[in-house]
Amino acid sequence: MKADMPPLNTLRFFEAATRLKSFKRAAEELNVTASAVSHSIQTLEAWFGSPLFIRETRALTPTFDALTYAERVRGVLDLLHDATARVPGRKAQGTLSLSIAPTFGSRWLMPRIRGFAERYPDIRIDLDTVRQNIETDLIGVDLAIRRAVKPASRQTWLRLINEEIVPVCSPGFFQRASRNESEILSAGPFITVRGITEDWSSWLTTDYPRSSAGNGFVQVDTIRLAIEAAIAGLGIALGHKPLINDDLEKGDLMTLAHSRPAKACYWLIGSELVFERPEARLFRQWLLNELKVMKSGKAASRL
Repeated sequence: MKADMPPLNTLRFFEAATRLKSFKRAAEELNVTASAVSHSIQTLEAWFGSPLFIRETRALTPTFDALTYAERVRGVLDLLHDATARVPGRKAQGTLSLSIAPTFGSRWLMPRIRGFAERYPDIRIDLDTVRQNIETDLIGVDLAIRRAVKPASRQTWLRLINEEIVPVCSPGFFQRASRNESEILSAGPFITVRGITEDWSSWLTTDYPRSSAGNGFVQVDTIRLAIEAAIAGLGIALGHKPLINDDLEKGDLMTLAHSRPAKACYWLIGSELVFERPEARLFRQWLLNELKVMKSGKAASRL
């Protein structure tokens, strides 16, 4: 007699392969061989009696039925994961996957994440800086950190950092310009960031109406690259405090005007179920503690 359910392990492999559209990538995520994933999918297809993927030379495409089934399987696996996390006395361990805004990840989180690893060596952090759309449920990650004006999905959004925006340049650029701050801001060149609303166009319109954001030398796609270009002396960027505080303290950057409050801020985003997991609770607690240290100006080692 045929079982009412296929083997559970085949469903884990199926969900990953459907989401990633690759047996190889699914194997890497699950820490198994690609042949093990392929064999499990064949077992599942034999159980259903029909193919679940269209296999081409360089492409793996789930069928419509496979996509529909995978969405339901993903929900069941999430429930199993949550039930396991709620077992009383369970020690925090395993992997916590994070999707991080590139600028926040490189300029604030990475210099500090070692402290979390040393405090909780049984928890593995898997960082991803891909700009995943979070207007719907998070897929493939547990938590996300994003810059936004307000919550944009049904997830739980926890406000982390309020930013201030300020024009910055390198000391070397300032010396070569041989002008005062106001004259430099009237002339540029300006380092612009594609796709963000709080850029030079809005800043110059308010205080420097005769200037033009078109006086640009470099256009980049992230705030992080804009700051790195400014440090390299390529022009003036809009720096975001507190993410540039270390650069200001080291003397790599200098401010050219007073800062303004930013409309957007950074948020920690995830489902209520994920936030209740031991790993997520510890990371959230550590993250808020580090932000508190930064705001108070105290050394992290004193906590």
